[in-house]
Amino acid sequence: MTSTLPAMPTPACPPTVRQNV
Repeated sequence: MTSTLPAMPTPACPPTVRQNV
């Protein structure tokens, strides 16, 4: 998961984003 989201809030994938990915 490098650029799954166009605008990531934090460089480190948050738990919420990790679940989406």
